[in-house]
Amino acid sequence: MATVLSGCGSSAPEVASQGIVAPKAQANNPAYIPEDTSSSGVIPGWDSKEADDAEATDVVEGDAEDALSPEDGVSTVDVFDGGDVTEEADGEDALESDVLDLEDVGEEEDAEEEDTEEEDAEEEDAEEEDAEEEDAGEGPLPEEKGACCEAHPTPGCDEADCESLVCEGDPYCCATAWDSLCIQGALNVCAQCSDEPLDSCCAAQDDPGCENLVCETQICAADPYCCDTKWDGLCVQAAESECTVCGGVTPEASEEDCCIAHETPGCGDASCEALVCEIDPFCCNTQWDNYCVACGAGEDSFGGSSCGNAKTLCGCTTPYPSLEALAEHWAPVWYHDVDNSNTEGDYFTAIDADGDLVSSNNWESLSDGLTDLRGVIYWSVITTETHWFILYANFHPQDWDEVCSAGALYKVCHENDMEGAMVVVKKDGYGYGQFRVMYTQAHNHLYMYRNDVNITKKSGELREVPVTFENGSHPQVYVEAGGHGVCALYHNEILSFSADFCNHDIDDQMEDCIDAGGNDCDPADYFPGGDGIVYRHKPVGEIPSGAFDKDVGYALVPFESEIWDRRENLCNGNCLFDKTFEYEGVTLPKAFDGDTWEDDKANPPWAWDSADDGEVYRGDWFFKPAHSLLIHVSMPEEVSLTYTENPYLTFIDP
Repeated sequence: MATVLSGCGSSAPEVASQGIVAPKAQANNPAYIPEDTSSSGVIPGWDSKEADDAEATDVVEGDAEDALSPEDGVSTVDVFDGGDVTEEADGEDALESDVLDLEDVGEEEDAEEEDTEEEDAEEEDAEEEDAEEEDAGEGPLPEEKGACCEAHPTPGCDEADCESLVCEGDPYCCATAWDSLCIQGALNVCAQCSDEPLDSCCAAQDDPGCENLVCETQICAADPYCCDTKWDGLCVQAAESECTVCGGVTPEASEEDCCIAHETPGCGDASCEALVCEIDPFCCNTQWDNYCVACGAGEDSFGGSSCGNAKTLCGCTTPYPSLEALAEHWAPVWYHDVDNSNTEGDYFTAIDADGDLVSSNNWESLSDGLTDLRGVIYWSVITTETHWFILYANFHPQDWDEVCSAGALYKVCHENDMEGAMVVVKKDGYGYGQFRVMYTQAHNHLYMYRNDVNITKKSGELREVPVTFENGSHPQVYVEAGGHGVCALYHNEILSFSADFCNHDIDDQMEDCIDAGGNDCDPADYFPGGDGIVYRHKPVGEIPSGAFDKDVGYALVPFESEIWDRRENLCNGNCLFDKTFEYEGVTLPKAFDGDTWEDDKANPPWAWDSADDGEVYRGDWFFKPAHSLLIHVSMPEEVSLTYTENPYLTFIDP
């Protein structure tokens, strides 16, 4: 799209007004109307400044007696002579002096000679007065400007906005005379001179804005004055340059699909494009984005306006971001507590961070310094007709404690550990949706959190703890040191003597800081023991600088290809997985293979289960998250049970 004026006060580009011909082209212009040199000696529509001496008393187009009738009630006649005003005799006296006595021709001739001598004397006096005024430094009085819609020998016209527009294209009109070509220009750009009503965007007016929403939005984006104060000449000039309704530059027709978002403006279906752009000018001025496609699908526009029956015309379906883009948008910020007695045991890693897919050597590889410590989180998205279920799974080579044991009820250590979270998002027609629920996995507990009090508990472990976000879409979660259970950041609870994974006082210390008037209160400053790591999604994973690092990047890695597709790597010894369970008749791995301390204790997400969540059994939460959600809580909106993207359930039930 072409650029528009940057502001009402800026210099306007040199753009000729539509239909205005420059003076130098008049001689060769077939539309040029030459000046009328008929017997009257006056161009039609012009007012003669002064009559020739020989024809001063002639009356053109009218009966002399009617013109001089006393009933006209004319008491004085103003005559402009070079700007000076003189008064002729009263109309009655003039009639008496002009009545011809046909019986006395000689007397008439004497009277005429007398009148002529008097007129000559008056002209001489007037000339002397003019000369005296010029000598005194007084110029002639300014001439009145003629009408913009009529030709006249003086420059300019009586409507300032119209005059400005015409003279911008043809300076002759304001420098020399308002001739027939100036009239042609006025017919094109001045509403008061047009036989057919001009679009208000193409003519100057005292009110702000104009009729055509697409043009108005485009011009006012560059020059707010046009919509805030007045649609003046500069606004019209910009419209003539930029708006097709005023004959401006016509953008090259787009060949892009109207139902697919793209970086260029417009789309290939002219009818669909016109309808959508009338509602949302951004789509034709800047970019045909997801909101434009959504409008074409009948959803409300970006500004909330109804797109009505656009779906019938455009035939689009509701657009959404890619699944990966969704995962990035809602990617959590992980506040990971760290125990400095085994700092690296609390770092996120990949499942093959030691260079192989053998899970039974991961404990030793970490202890021997053979593990790549760059941060990794595994993501996956399951979709229904109404919601997205976005999984985030983290992996640690060790689930550890300062004093480990095997088989005991307290502080059991084991090789490998996978915990995580799931964010449930309601689709809103376009964009990234609306947050509804967050699950977190903490050992054998699936905690639930929500911010909408209309979501109420039915079964499961719903906690009355708010979900907080960084930058509006990244939920903040807490990860315990050693055991790596995940909770909402401000969930502070001791479930039992052996289940204290959500026990911390970040919430209390943050409240104290805020109450004390702190402006830079940071949860990372209140990790238990004063050390911890804050992981945020970045293009590449990063290695923490030590036990206290407030900004470490983690990479998002596809769960489906990196873990699920390797589910058949199953054995007891040199494999990724060990042990199995049955889900709807299909045998699946139950745990990562581990033989240090407790054997095979780390479950992948499809085997996560909560001990107290009603009729949701091992595997249900992963394979059928919408079904599980409706068992756990009552939702105020419809939750579809039709899965539109679920490769895992497709495998179970093709």
